[in-house]
Amino acid sequence: MAEMTNRHHLNRESSGADSNSSDTLERSPSAVYKGGGYTEGRVKLKDKMSLMNQKSQMGSLDIDVKTGKSVEATKLTTFTGVFVPTVQNIMGIILFVRVPWITGQAGILQALVVVIGSCVTTIITSLSMGAVATNGVPQSGGCYSIIKNSLGPEFGGTVGLMLFLSNTFGVAMYILAFVEVFMNWNPGKILGDDCSFAEIDECAIGIRPLGAIVLFFLSFIVYIGIEYIKKTSLAFLFVVLLSVISIWLGVVTHSAANEGEGGSSDQWADSHGLVGMTGANLEKNLGPGYTYDEEECGGRAAGQCSFAVVLSIFFPAVTDPLAGSNLSGDLRTPQQSIPIGTILAVLVTTLVFCLQVVLVGGSVERETLLTDRTVVAILSWPVKELVFMGMCLSTMGAGLQSLAGAPRLLAAIAKDRLLPRFEIFEPPEGQEPRKALALITILSTACVMIGSLNAVAPYITMLFLTSYGIINGACAYLAYEQSPTFRPTWHFFDWRLSCLGALMCFSGMFFISELVAGICVVAAIALYLTIQRQINLDHKADTSSGGETQIKTDWRAGRRFQAARQSLLALKDGDLDFKYWRPFILFLCKVDKTDEGKYVPQKGMINLISQLMKRGKGLSIVAGVVEGEFADHVELLESGRKHLQEKLVEKKIEGFSEMVCARSIDDGHRFLLHSKGMGVLRPNTVMIGWPDEPATMEPSAMSTYCGLVKEVELSKKTLLICKGAVDFPENDAAPLEGFVDVWWVFDLFPANGLLLLLPYLLQKHRVWRHTTTRLFTVAPPETDLDELRSLVEGMVSSGGMVAKVKVITMSAEDAPRFADAAVSTPALHELEGRQRRFSETFDHLERNTLNTAASLATESHPHDTLSTMAEEEPSSILTMATSGLEAVLGGGGGGGEGDEATLGGGGGGGGEAEAKSDIEQGERERPSGKKTRRSSTVVDLNTLDADEHGSKLTALIGHYSGSSPLVIMTLPKKHANMTPAAWLTSVDTLASPLDRVIFVHESGQEKIQFFSE
Repeated sequence: MAEMTNRHHLNRESSGADSNSSDTLERSPSAVYKGGGYTEGRVKLKDKMSLMNQKSQMGSLDIDVKTGKSVEATKLTTFTGVFVPTVQNIMGIILFVRVPWITGQAGILQALVVVIGSCVTTIITSLSMGAVATNGVPQSGGCYSIIKNSLGPEFGGTVGLMLFLSNTFGVAMYILAFVEVFMNWNPGKILGDDCSFAEIDECAIGIRPLGAIVLFFLSFIVYIGIEYIKKTSLAFLFVVLLSVISIWLGVVTHSAANEGEGGSSDQWADSHGLVGMTGANLEKNLGPGYTYDEEECGGRAAGQCSFAVVLSIFFPAVTDPLAGSNLSGDLRTPQQSIPIGTILAVLVTTLVFCLQVVLVGGSVERETLLTDRTVVAILSWPVKELVFMGMCLSTMGAGLQSLAGAPRLLAAIAKDRLLPRFEIFEPPEGQEPRKALALITILSTACVMIGSLNAVAPYITMLFLTSYGIINGACAYLAYEQSPTFRPTWHFFDWRLSCLGALMCFSGMFFISELVAGICVVAAIALYLTIQRQINLDHKADTSSGGETQIKTDWRAGRRFQAARQSLLALKDGDLDFKYWRPFILFLCKVDKTDEGKYVPQKGMINLISQLMKRGKGLSIVAGVVEGEFADHVELLESGRKHLQEKLVEKKIEGFSEMVCARSIDDGHRFLLHSKGMGVLRPNTVMIGWPDEPATMEPSAMSTYCGLVKEVELSKKTLLICKGAVDFPENDAAPLEGFVDVWWVFDLFPANGLLLLLPYLLQKHRVWRHTTTRLFTVAPPETDLDELRSLVEGMVSSGGMVAKVKVITMSAEDAPRFADAAVSTPALHELEGRQRRFSETFDHLERNTLNTAASLATESHPHDTLSTMAEEEPSSILTMATSGLEAVLGGGGGGGEGDEATLGGGGGGGGEAEAKSDIEQGERERPSGKKTRRSSTVVDLNTLDADEHGSKLTALIGHYSGSSPLVIMTLPKKHANMTPAAWLTSVDTLASPLDRVIFVHESGQEKIQFFSE
C-alpha cells in the first residue's frame, strides 16, 4: 500500500510555487469502488508534467504515477518484502516442535510424503498467484486487490476477508506457540524456578497475560511503521536460520562422537536417544510407528494417531506462502517480486523441512521423537539456548508478518465499501491503517484468551486452504477462458495445474476435518453473497439517485460470452424450426421523446409479451425509435434504453431493450426489423399495436403503417397486431375466466398452427389459466362438416392441444375479407393425407380421442353442467372426451373444460343475429365398431346483418366471441387494389365487437409441430 504505508513528501526546498500544484493533487479524489465500477481520481496532465519536471530537477524525488504525488523511494525489495515474510511465516514453530513428533509417528518416508505433498499444494498456489498477480500492476491490498482486479470484487472481497480472518487466528496461534516455547525454555528462571508449560501453576505469569503482553509488543512495532517491520524481520530471520544450522551441526557432532571421532556426545546424550546419524537408527525410523496420543490426536481420531492426523498437524506450517503479496502496495516492483520471491521462499523452506525430517529422524530414537518436544534444542550445537531463541523469534516473526499484512487487507476492503460500516477502517490518504490494526489486535487477543494452540490451529488451516482454493480456481478460470485481458507476465503456470491445486486444497480441507471445512465453505459463500448484495444495492442507489452510474462488473461475463458465442456459431438454418420453434418477439413500442425516452403504455401489450414468455421460454426485444439526428439525442437514447430495461425487469420479461435514432419513425422500424439479431438467432415475430383511431389518421400515416405490415411480410416474419377496447391484463391481475377464441376462416391450420399455440402459451400464465380455448373453423358450404370436424379434432389433439372445436359454413361472398383463403382451402383428401402422415407417436392418441369421444357422447360428464357455447340450440349434440385425456395429450390449455369438443353452427336467439339450426342426424360407423350420433349445424346467414363492407363475418364473430376476453384470428390481407384507408377501416370494423383481439399475419416460415409432414 504505497498510499497508506509509505507517506512521501516533497522536500522542503520544493515550496512556493511548486507546492501549489502539490496541494492541488492532494485534493484530487482517489480510486473508489462503488457498486461494481471504478471512479479513478483524475489528475490534470499539466500538473503531472509539472511534478515530473520537479523530479528531473531534484534527484531525491520520486513520482507516484497514479496519484501524481512527489514521493520518496523507500519501498521494499523482493528479498525484504516477499522472501523474508514468506520464509518467516513458513519456518515457524512446527519446524522445531512438530516435525520431530511427526517423524516419530509417521516415519521418515511418510513424513517426507506429508511434507512434500503439503508443499506441492503451496507451490501450485504460488504459481497460480504469480500468474494472477502479474496480470497488471498489483495495488495496495495484497491478495484482495489482485483477485479483485482479475475476477471482480465478490471473489476479491471473499478471499481478502478469509485471509484477514486466517491472519487473525494466525497471530493468536503464533503468540500461543511463543508462550509454550518460552515457558519450557524459561531463561534465567525469570518465570519461576519450576515453571514450564506442563507446570503452568508454578509460573509467575500465566499463558494469557504473557500472550497479551507479546501481542501488544508486536502491535507496537507494526504501529510505528513498515520500516521498523523490515528491520525487525531481518533480525528475527537471521536468528531463526542460525538455530536451524545449529540443529544440523548438532547432528554432525553427535554422529561423529558415536563413531569415536571425538565430539561432545556422552552417556547422557545416549540415554536421551541422541544416537547420531546411524544406519541402524535410520532403518528403524523409516517406517511408521503410529501410537495412541490423547494430547495430540484426541481431538481428531479419538487419540489414535494416523497419517491423516499428522497431515492435519503439519499442514498449518505451509498454509501462508503469500505473506509477501499482502505487502503488494509497499513493493518497488510487485509484478516481479511476488512470483519470484514467493516461489524461492517455498522451495527453500521445502528443502529445509525435508532435511529436518531426514537429519532429525536419523539421529534421534523414535521414543525420544515422540515424547520430548524440545529434542531439537538438546540435539543442537553448540548451545540449546540458540534453538530456543530461534523458536521464540520464529513465532514472533510470523506473528509480526500477519499483523503487518492483515490490516492492509482490511483497509483495502474498507476503502472499496464492500461491506456496510466498514468504511471506518479506511485510513486517511498516505497513513498507516491503524484502525484496522487495532481491530486485528483486539480479535487476536480474544483468540489468545482461548489459551489452547490446538483449538486455534484447525481454523487457520481451513481459512487459508479456502482462500488458496479460490486463488487456484481463479487462475484456472482466467487461463481457461483465454480472455484478451488476462496477460500475465509470469508464464510458468497451466490451468490444469491450477485446477489440481484447487482440488488439493478443498479435498485436503475435508480430509483434515469435515466439520471445520464445512463451516469455512459456508462462511465463504455467505461472504460472497453479502458482498454481491452490497454491490447491487450500491449500484441501484447510484442509478436511482440520478448520479454517475458505475459499470457493474461480473466475473461470469467472459464465460457467458464464450457460451453465447459457441451456441450462436453452432446454430444452423432450420435449428429453431419445427419442434424447437420458440417465440422471439421484436416489439416495436412507443417512447416519449419529451420524457427521457420512457415507455408509452399501449393497451397493456407489454404484459402480453411477459405472459407469452412464461411458457414459451423465448426471447424478446422491446425497441423504441427516436426521430432526429443521432448526435442530438445520445443521452436520450441512453436514458430511454435504461428505462426500457427497467420496464422489462418490472414485467419479468426475459429479453433486451433497444433504442435507435432515425430520420423518421418508419426508417427506425425498418432498421430494427432487418438488423436486430445475430446469425440465425433473429426475431421470428414482430409485435405492433393497432392505431387508436384509423379513420382520423393522416393519409401518409396510413401508408406508413400499411408499408410496415408489408415490410414484415417481405422479411418472412410473423406479425402480431394487438387491438383492444380494454387493456391486456397486468401480470398480477385477477385470473380471467371465459374463452380464448381462435378463428380459422377458410384456412385450416393458418401459420401452421401458430394461432392455437398462442392460447396454449398464454394459458400457462396464472392470468389466463382458467380460460378455455375454443376453435371456430369457418368452411365453404360445400364442405363435408362431419369429415372436416373429425380431421380437425384429430390434428388438434395429436398436437398436444386441448380445445373445443366448432365448424361453421359460410360462403366467400359473406366474408369478402377472407375470400382469397376460401379459394385456396385444401380439399378434404389433402387433409386426410396429412392425417395419414401423423407421427406414430400420435396415431394411437388420435384414435383413442375419437373412440372415447364417441363412446361418451350420450354419457353423463362433469362438464355437462357447463355452458359450452352460450348460444347453442338445446338440440345441439356435444362430443366430449374424458377429463383424463388432457393429461394423456400433455395439453394444458383450457382448464377444466379444455377436453371438450363441440360441433355445430350456432343458433340461438339474440337481437344481433339469429341463426336457424338445421340438424341432420345419422349413424356413422367408427373404426372400433361402435356407433355414435354425429351432428352438423348449418347457419342461416340470411339472419345475419352485413357490415358496411358487405361482410356477415363481423356479426358472426361478435355473436360468438363478443364476451370472450381474447380472440385470435388471421389478419385479413390487403389486396392490391385497396387503399390503406379502406384496409384499415375494414379491419377495424371486423374487430369492433371484440374486447381484445390479436391479428396474426403468417410469414409462411412458421414450423410448429402438430403433425408430421
